[in-house]
Amino acid sequence: MNLTFYKEPFHIPDEWKITLWRYNLAGKSPLSEQYTEPKKWDKNAKAVSADKPGIFCVQEGQVLTGYAKFIYWGFVDCAKVNFLKIEADKRDILFINSNEVAISRGNIVEVLTHKQFGKRFPVFPHVTNVMLRKDGIAYYREGCAMMREYFKEAELTGEGVFSLPDGFPHSLRVDKGINLLCRKMAVKNNVSAFAYWHDVMKSKDHDPEHGERASEVIEQSRGRNKLEMVDVDRLSFACKHHSTMLRSGDTLIDICFDADRLDLPYRGITPDPDLMATEIGSYYAEHYDEYLREIMKTTIE
Repeated sequence: MNLTFYKEPFHIPDEWKITLWRYNLAGKSPLSEQYTEPKKWDKNAKAVSADKPGIFCVQEGQVLTGYAKFIYWGFVDCAKVNFLKIEADKRDILFINSNEVAISRGNIVEVLTHKQFGKRFPVFPHVTNVMLRKDGIAYYREGCAMMREYFKEAELTGEGVFSLPDGFPHSLRVDKGINLLCRKMAVKNNVSAFAYWHDVMKSKDHDPEHGERASEVIEQSRGRNKLEMVDVDRLSFACKHHSTMLRSGDTLIDICFDADRLDLPYRGITPDPDLMATEIGSYYAEHYDEYLREIMKTTIE
């Protein structure tokens, strides 16, 4: 992976900005050794770009909710970690899912020490301290499970950041919905990324063209990064039509449609059984309390 640093930031229109976080270990990109020799970051740079596979970050909403596995990994590593706040253009996204966002370029707007980051986002030192008291070893997988437990009540009641209709909390709920519906219908799930792509290109609350723009970004990112691991054709189609098409006739795409529509109560809208794309979606729209009970038990694969 080749990194290029810049003395001046890129111009990013406000409507296309997305706020991300990442960490560097001892001034180096922690994952770059998977592709080339680790390259030291220019600590004075205002912006950075990268070739394939891109710069790995997480959405700020993930950090706020504690679902940031990548950031957690960095936090428990050692005190030499620096955390970088990145502003990127949504149109420069290469891949996005429940764990990470890969971008081709971004502006470095803030750098925090390990201590500063923990003070701003106290869930991370909280979980780490509990883990260390438990057995002296902070395992990544156990830590992530603890974070999920820590925020379980807030997620269930829709309090705080989980009450937001859009952004990462909505994507997380849609992801769970896709997994639940796929299991109920015995369909192989390889489009969970829909949950994180479908609304990412929104520039305002009412933006009927956001799905089409998401599809365009997906198409231009073909062959890059982890898009090779998903059904890009279905992903692109589902994002393009999720807010304009009732049903497609493709079971997996229709599951994506319904997982999004079953989260409508967070926008103040009651799901309509007649406007679901699948039979199971219609059932859950009519028996929404049952859906909420099921979704809370659903894990993301």
